[in-house]
Amino acid sequence: MKAYVASRFTNRILVAAFMLKCRTMRTKSGEQILFTNTWHTDDSGRLSDHEYQRECAVRDLRQLDESDTIILLTEECHTTPGGMHFEAGYAYVWGKRLIVVGPRVHIFYHMDCVEWYPSIQEYFTSVFEARP
Repeated sequence: MKAYVASRFTNRILVAAFMLKCRTMRTKSGEQILFTNTWHTDDSGRLSDHEYQRECAVRDLRQLDESDTIILLTEECHTTPGGMHFEAGYAYVWGKRLIVVGPRVHIFYHMDCVEWYPSIQEYFTSVFEARP
């Protein structure tokens, strides 16, 4: 599985930890998750620079295209700006698998085509093999 993890920018440390944990485990179907996103490593000091933002957006779209699954981490996202919602919509339009992990913070995350796990722990328990 090639996945792109979306969340709010302030969750970038959580995203990095989530990805690291996923890399150490195998799914119940024997797959390993490969991640395409790098936005969580962006230079927050440059985010007010228009050209840098444009470059980041183009890169993010390319990385979304490279993935077959979008995982939205919605922890701490009750009042989230539109970035991750844009990415979820992009995934939907292109027929990519969409997984929401955490609260359903948007009406579209209640659709039947969206896989939902109420917490990161429940995602790990449901998707990955138990470790001995």
